[in-house]
Amino acid sequence: MIGVNLIPMSIRHAQAVRRRVLAWAMAVSVVAGAGSLPAVLATVQAARLSSLEGEQLALSGALSRLRREHTETVSQIEAIHNEIERATTFRQKREWSALLALIGRAMPQDVWLESIATDPALPTATAAPKTAVPATPASAITAVGGSQTPPAPPGGSSSVTIEAPRKLNIQGMARTYESIQAYAANLAGTGVFSSVVLGRSTSGGAGPGSGAPGSGEAYRFLIVCEW
Repeated sequence: MIGVNLIPMSIRHAQAVRRRVLAWAMAVSVVAGAGSLPAVLATVQAARLSSLEGEQLALSGALSRLRREHTETVSQIEAIHNEIERATTFRQKREWSALLALIGRAMPQDVWLESIATDPALPTATAAPKTAVPATPASAITAVGGSQTPPAPPGGSSSVTIEAPRKLNIQGMARTYESIQAYAANLAGTGVFSSVVLGRSTSGGAGPGSGAPGSGEAYRFLIVCEW
């Protein structure tokens, strides 16, 4: 069967041109899309990388803050531990009440005290290696003097040792110089101190404010006891 196209040639030519233009447009679009795909992917990857870098900075800041807090906490724990060690060591030094009672028993009747002070006045704390030392009970008299380190807790590496005072300065007044000598002799006779030295003694009236009971002449003295 013979087909006859009744559409004018001009219209068919225009349709052919439109088809070719559309085909070229689609081809250009495909090529343009394929060319821009790497740029789009690069943009997406750059945005993702920027987001990850922001998260990394935030995590780094949080990690630094946690490290500072950890360091501060460790320092606080160590300070508290040292305070506990210091208090425990100082508490185990000696029973001062028993020592004061002994000093009072050795005092003659016409002698009265004005002050009792350790030398040095305040103990100092130093770090020392811990060793497992079995605890040994000590009486209030035999425990006088020196530095004493308490038994170390297991797993510890260092402890606080109190450098205890080794001297005791006893100041007071007496009616007679013989009473001062007797007091020094009584203290030496207790066997607690390694040495008892009568430092100085001055005579003077027992006027108002001197602390002397009654009236009459009194002697002011200083006795240094060392263990």
